[in-house]
Amino acid sequence: MSKIKYIICVLFLVNISFSQVNTTITGTIYSEGIKLAKAKVAVLGTDNYVFTDSIGQYKINALEGNVLEFSYK
Repeated sequence: MSKIKYIICVLFLVNISFSQVNTTITGTIYSEGIKLAKAKVAVLGTDNYVFTDSIGQYKINALEGNVLEFSYK
């Protein structure tokens, strides 16, 4: 009986991990009307980040519900 409970628990956890949707987010970062090159766009709480290109545009993958953090130095 304990093996059945273990299998059900594992299947439940696998289902939770696959229920999050991965999506690509794109955008342009501006400051006072100027497009910012080399601004950092990061998924908060992960090692996933990108930098904007020469015209301030970025493209990053994140899971539904993730928070993006923007910084520029």
